[in-house]
Amino acid sequence: TRRDQSRSRHNRAGNPPTKRLETVQTNRTTSNCRYFCHEYDQKAFDPDYPTKPLEFFEPLLRRILNRGEGHMELNETSDG
Repeated sequence: TRRDQSRSRHNRAGNPPTKRLETVQTNRTTSNCRYFCHEYDQKAFDPDYPTKPLEFFEPLLRRILNRGEGHMELNETSDG
């Protein structure tokens, strides 16, 4: 399993896997990650989950992709 693979890699690095697991379980972001995976990520793998057809997204994609060059400057600064 993925957990076993992670423990094995961590152990090869010279770190006891139980210590790493304790660190992950006490990390505040772990609960956020679990929530995201349960609510959003895992559903992406469910073949019975209701999804929109690709044609539904086509108008949105066309608007975004047809904006043209310069619609958003990444190097803008707040001082003008």
